[in-house]
Order: sequence, then C-alpha cells, then structure tokens
Amino acid sequence: MFNAEIIERIQSKYASFSPYLNERTRRIWAGIEAKSLGYGGVSAVSYATGLNRNTRAEGIKEPETGKDDILGKGSKK
Repeated sequence: MFNAEIIERIQSKYASFSPYLNERTRRIWAGIEAKSLGYGGVSAVSYATGLNRNTRAEGIKEPETGKDDILGKGSKK
C-alpha cells in the first residue's frame, strides 16, 4: 500500500481537477496518474479518489488508442 503522503497528494490533485473533468477526461487523468505511480498505482488512485478500478484501467488504455480527439473537443460532422 502507498503511504499517506502519496494518497494525500492524489486526493489534492483530484480535488483541484475534478470540477473541470468530464467522464472521459476523468478516466484519462486517473489512468495517467495510476501509470505514473507504477506498480499499485491503480489501487492507490482508486483508494484516494473513490473511482472504480475499471475506470483507471480504461483511462490507461484510452490515450494509447491513438485517437486524435482525446479531450472530446473535436468538430461535429
């Protein structure tokens, strides 16, 4: 398990970002945060934010799909 300092840091980041995130960007942020922590990162982000583990797992994969419109701001056709 991660130490309290790491959990508090994740909670602080999430509290700062969460009002500006939609469902997709929340998944992506959580995935990036989990990946940056390495082994156990998914569990740490899940514990700190209360987000489902599958949300982070999807968020880790999503940027790797190569979609250009990662922030969901593309033009509608």
